[in-house]
Amino acid sequence: MAQVMASVANGGKIYRPTLIKGSYAPIAEINLKPETVRKIRTALRDVVAGGTGKNAFLPYVSIGGKTGTVQVVSKRVGLTGEKYMDHAWFVAFAPVDNPEIALAVFVEHGGGGGAVAAPIAKQVMAAYFGPKLQKRSDTAQGENGVKEGLEDEDVEH
Repeated sequence: MAQVMASVANGGKIYRPTLIKGSYAPIAEINLKPETVRKIRTALRDVVAGGTGKNAFLPYVSIGGKTGTVQVVSKRVGLTGEKYMDHAWFVAFAPVDNPEIALAVFVEHGGGGGAVAAPIAKQVMAAYFGPKLQKRSDTAQGENGVKEGLEDEDVEH
C-alpha cells in the first residue's frame, strides 16, 4: 500500500520500497493523466483535512491519505476478544503538492484505521518534517541573532 500511495504521489512511477532514504529509478510506471493525479491527490488531502483521516492532520504540512479497516471475522459470528478485533491501516504521503515521503501503517487487531493507524502516521510525519521546519526556522534568524518566525509562504498548507 505504501507503493500505491507513492505512485499516486509522484504521478504514476512505481519504486521499490525501501527503509533507506535515497533516490531510486522507477521499476514500473502507471500511465496517469496529470488531471487524474491532481484529482486523486486533492481527494486524499481532503481525507486528512477533515475526513476519516483527520487524526493524521498536521497544520504545517499537507498530508494525503486513506484510512482502512480490515475485518478479521464476520460480526455475525459473535466472537469477541482482542484476537477477533479488526486490523487498522492508513496509507499516506506528504506534502501533497511536492511529495517527499509515502508510508503505510498497519496495526494488527487495532480497530479502526482513522482512530488507530492515522495518529501513528501523524507521529511519523511530524518526526520527518519537524527537523526540516526547525532547520528552516534556524536559517530565518535576523541579524541580531533572534529567531524570526517562518513566513506564511514557508509553511506547507
